Amino acid sequence: AYRLENIIRTEPTNSLAQGRLAVGDAAGDYVLGYQLSAILDDRTTIVCQTADGLKFRKEDPAAVKLTPGLHFQCRTVEVFLTTDDVPIEWSTPAEIDAVVRLIPTGFK
Repeated sequence: AYRLENIIRTEPTNSLAQGRLAVGDAAGDYVLGYQLSAILDDRTTIVCQTADGLKFRKEDPAAVKLTPGLHFQCRTVEVFLTTDDVPIEWSTPAEIDAVVRLIPTGFK
């Protein structure tokens, strides 16, 4: 039962994230990157607490690792950052690395 609950809670987030990436790619240069938005409550993991608000360019090599779900039962989503949002204060490589290091080994 626990494994089934894990799958049911994790896969919709993964599917949503993949769909958003496809839309972002199809939008060409209009979508510049993504901001991670976590649901912050008593179930939020340290991974998602750290990732919340992270802004990264869509061509950033770490983008593959930062695509939700970041862990099992992840509820974080990516939000488009577009040319309408310029200027954008991108997260630093150290901030991005801090999140990437928290993602469970073998999850991505």
